[in-house]
Amino acid sequence: MESNHAIVVPAKTPESPSLGPVAIITATEPDLRYAVKQCGFSGTHAVSLYMSRVYPGGDDTAAFSIAGPVLGAPYAVMVLETLIAWGVRKLIFIGWCGSISGNAEIGDIILPDNAYIDEGTSAHYNRIPPGPVPPSPGLFGNLKAAFGRNQVPCHIGSVWTTDGVFRETPQKVRHYQDLDAMAVEMETSALFTVAQFHRMDLAAVLVVSDDLSSMKWRPGFRDKRFTSGCKSAAEMVFQCCQKI
Repeated sequence: MESNHAIVVPAKTPESPSLGPVAIITATEPDLRYAVKQCGFSGTHAVSLYMSRVYPGGDDTAAFSIAGPVLGAPYAVMVLETLIAWGVRKLIFIGWCGSISGNAEIGDIILPDNAYIDEGTSAHYNRIPPGPVPPSPGLFGNLKAAFGRNQVPCHIGSVWTTDGVFRETPQKVRHYQDLDAMAVEMETSALFTVAQFHRMDLAAVLVVSDDLSSMKWRPGFRDKRFTSGCKSAAEMVFQCCQKI
């Protein structure tokens, strides 16, 4: 019987940076730049990782590391797997999402308590749809407490993770609305799945960047509420990472 172990795996080499146990991954370049600036990193701290950058935490910066940007489940998992190999055991993902719920407006923050799998990466980690996959309960609780402590409003709910950003059809949207999903995005379910596979802690924070709940696309990327939501989400993640 052949082994189920992967042939190609990420590894820590003498050239790999020394990362502590806590890290943040941002999906987007704007969120990465904001996190790097707010946490005292500079360009000299950056280490290239595939098409992303890693900023290792240290004495002269934040106690946690920051990585990004990532786009889509397969690539996000490539980065996550490598960070795990480099020593990360607790991670919070910051991403953007499209609302499919009338209750989530542009700029609102969602803490996913489940993610429906509509991407192909999770199946490679023995996770088969249709059941949703949750975040790590302890880290999710820490994140939720940070928002509550600071009285920053957020939604708690399920999200739908897709590989097909241009195949978000009315039929698909209605299907996930019927399952009470609040938003659609491209990374969360795979990240939750891989975290379970490796027995590490991972939770996510998503900011609503656009809306398709009415079956018409309403972008909000330039909306001041979205910019404000991204900053609030990042600040809560920073606080949480300092306490775990």
